[in-house]
Amino acid sequence: MIATTVDIQQVTVPADRVREKHHDPASLAESMAAHGLINPITVRTDLTLVSGYHRLAAAKLLGWTQIDARIADVDEVDAELMEIAENLARHDLTVWEQSKHIARQEVLMREKGERRTEGRHPNPATVAELEPRSTPELAASAGMSERTWQTRAKTGARITPAVAAVLNDIDTDSCSLPDSTTQLNYLAGITDPDDQLEIATRVADGNARDVWDASKQMKQARKTQQHTDQVRSSLVTQAVIEQADALEWLDRQPETDLLLTDPPYMTDVENIGEFARSWLPLALSKVKRTGRAYVFVGAYPEELHAYTSVHMPTQLLVWTYRNTIGPSTSTRYKLNWQAILYYQGEDAPPLNTDSLVEKFTVQDVNAPDGRLGDRYHAWQKPLALAERFVVHATQEGDSVMDPFACTGTFLLAAAKLGRHGRGCEIDPAHVDIAVERGCERG
Repeated sequence: MIATTVDIQQVTVPADRVREKHHDPASLAESMAAHGLINPITVRTDLTLVSGYHRLAAAKLLGWTQIDARIADVDEVDAELMEIAENLARHDLTVWEQSKHIARQEVLMREKGERRTEGRHPNPATVAELEPRSTPELAASAGMSERTWQTRAKTGARITPAVAAVLNDIDTDSCSLPDSTTQLNYLAGITDPDDQLEIATRVADGNARDVWDASKQMKQARKTQQHTDQVRSSLVTQAVIEQADALEWLDRQPETDLLLTDPPYMTDVENIGEFARSWLPLALSKVKRTGRAYVFVGAYPEELHAYTSVHMPTQLLVWTYRNTIGPSTSTRYKLNWQAILYYQGEDAPPLNTDSLVEKFTVQDVNAPDGRLGDRYHAWQKPLALAERFVVHATQEGDSVMDPFACTGTFLLAAAKLGRHGRGCEIDPAHVDIAVERGCERG
């Protein structure tokens, strides 16, 4: 190599250099200002930098225009090997920096035939002029044991480029991962690239204490997500709600195994009758001959009479409960029972409905224990009650229809139990809530 002085501005730094993370050159600049440049930088004949990046940066910081340099007449591969060798001779590298340098050196030396595996002789056709070097030689030149060298080489080779980028950017003052042999070995042993990246990122971002904590978090998160996806998948394919007028929607629906609905309650006697006659016959015409219908109606004689005059149900069920379903300010619904009209198709086998709602109590529709779920609407029925009707009247795979779906409770009960729920709701705000709860927008 030729020793000379070169113009700093003419030195080119390759963008893809294999080097350790850049450090603040201020301290080195202070030393160079006091003692000068002890070790010249190394450049190729075209003044491309081989080694000495931090020295070059410090010189620029000092405002130097010239710098001592050694000019090496080497190709790109040899220049990279020289840079790696100089970096490995330093003692302030992290475990990760050593690992990536050694892994890269192994690749380049094997390509050039300059690497000798113990107990084997290299192919003479690929051997360079220099005698191939053994692991003990390379390890000794880097000041480490043979076993450490082999471990570093394996770690550097198994870390993916994406994870390498994460490791390169970590501040070792706040995160120990780049300088932890055990953590890096564990990380390198993760064969799935996505898992390896997620674990490294969790640690780098400070969201996990170490790679083991990150791995535990990742597995738990994926388990939770898998459960959510399974539930969501079931709901998406089995609970569909459409924003539409009930009459228009019913008119274009196919037959169903179960009509389960809770229509709006009304106080005006004349309007109750007109409303009941407008939709109930059409809805019942959509129930299969083997199907059934449960219609929740108000607890007052006028409303019962209006509905029973439209179509006499096979049975009149009574649901008893302790607490108010409606708003606490309401006096109209502070009762302890509600009527449920039951209808079954001509070919439906008989069902014992005696115990279906008997003694079913609702202590609090906002119960936080998850049994009844949150209340999304003032008159929302408990999910547990809806599930009881679905199980009683249908089999898995059957269809459940609700033309007054509101926030989707009956549809969600059907989906949860493996049925196909479909319904409509005229209020777009209620449809949005149903979708939020898990229904698919139809």
